[in-house]
Amino acid sequence: MQYDTHQKFSPTTLFLHWTVGLIIIGMLASGVYMVEQNAYWVFSWHKSFGFIVLFLGPVDLCCIYFTQQYMGSHIIENAS
Repeated sequence: MQYDTHQKFSPTTLFLHWTVGLIIIGMLASGVYMVEQNAYWVFSWHKSFGFIVLFLGPVDLCCIYFTQQYMGSHIIENAS
């Protein structure tokens, strides 16, 4: 398992971060589309992706917390 360092985040952390970010942007776009076009058939997809973000957001934070090898600006030498 790769760990987050002061210079670089692990691939897992980056994947989760970008996945959550892209889903949130898509949800904003689908919400605007839904309201402006009265296309409420999108609501089920919007809600499903909302639950995915609700799950992946804390997983992303836990991944960062449990894989970091530094605290603040101080690098821990023998973190494993």
